[in-house]
Amino acid sequence: MKRIIKFLDKYGIYLILAACLLLGLSSLLFKNATLDDDLYLWETSITTEALSRGEWIGDYAVGTHGFLFKLPVAIVFLFTGPSLAIATVWNVLLGCFCLYIFYKILSHYFRKNKLYPFLGTLLMFCNFQFILNLPTYMREIPVLLGMLVLIYTLIEQKNFWLVGLSLLLILDGKEYVLFMIAPALLIYILLRNWDGFNLKTIWNWIKSLFKTFLPTTIFLALMIFTSLIPLNMYTLSVIPGVTKGGVEYQVEHFTVEKATTNRIDDEAPSVQQKIENEDTFLQRVYKGFVSYAGKILYPRSFSFLSIPKMIFFPAFLTSIFMFSMAFKKNDWSYISLGLIFYSFITVFILRASFDRYLFPILPIVIFFFLIFVKDVVKKKREFFIILAITTAISFLGLLFEVDYLWIKVVLNVIFLILFVLYFIFR
Repeated sequence: MKRIIKFLDKYGIYLILAACLLLGLSSLLFKNATLDDDLYLWETSITTEALSRGEWIGDYAVGTHGFLFKLPVAIVFLFTGPSLAIATVWNVLLGCFCLYIFYKILSHYFRKNKLYPFLGTLLMFCNFQFILNLPTYMREIPVLLGMLVLIYTLIEQKNFWLVGLSLLLILDGKEYVLFMIAPALLIYILLRNWDGFNLKTIWNWIKSLFKTFLPTTIFLALMIFTSLIPLNMYTLSVIPGVTKGGVEYQVEHFTVEKATTNRIDDEAPSVQQKIENEDTFLQRVYKGFVSYAGKILYPRSFSFLSIPKMIFFPAFLTSIFMFSMAFKKNDWSYISLGLIFYSFITVFILRASFDRYLFPILPIVIFFFLIFVKDVVKKKREFFIILAITTAISFLGLLFEVDYLWIKVVLNVIFLILFVLYFIFR
């Protein structure tokens, strides 16, 4: 066993990277462009055409879904011509890079036992959304890379200027992810600069905020007022007065009815409550609570198609249970990732969203899941409280499943048995 652990410690990440590259490239044999693939490829082709004429792309419609991650592909297209295969290979390479960065992040935090970084990276590689989006030209892998760069800068406690540049990658990868985690960064930066209720704290906080958000602020200003940055209408829709009906469009997605419509189809079991105008305040609160509870339980939120409940909820509850201990130890890596976790999930629940929207937060879920199996398992009371809550949520969620019900029952039972056995024989 020691030889196996030593081998995985030394060569495990390379085996995962090789498997990722092999899987991604072999998937090209079965590649067929989806609607979004076609759209992103079209934007990249326009970029190539403009560059071939010696023109910059600022005035062209190539930034609707970001452009920084498409620019290298467009440059390659200058020599090869537009090709979905080349664009997909780029995405596969980004996926491999994501796995490597995540391994380095985990290796930094779990220094004493390198088996955890290997297992965590393997868990990311085996995630359904990772495998699904690897051989595509979609935005999921680029925004995951942006999130991992952000996590790396936070765990390594890099300068806030570098944190700001990582936010720029997230903004270009998937703009809504930046808005989901921005509240967490505001709180984290305040805590890092906290020196009591005084002007020094406020001044240091403002300086750190300036460094963190200046790159994205300049990026958006250039997008709005110049032709240097192509327009991304989804990003601008959250800024009042820039797009017609943009803010109203975003607010509409936070209504209870839209935010909790999360079933697979209309025939699936549901507990969603329709809120009527004549309902009293207490009735609205009750119906809203039931609807949001349903969203948590429905398979389009936490499931084997996104992040299984048996992994997500131990991670989430672990982050809460051990947060105060992290404060006592000044574990800023734990605190920063915990705050991002809470901010992201809060918006995920309150806004219209479903399975693939969870993908950017996958590294943080795995991070806290590893802490659950490494540290919480040593605390009998906390371990069984988390296990009981997770089991209840997981099996209640099965009531809303439509397909492959018994397979999912068996998988959840296997998860539960493994947790108990791990506790006994760890």
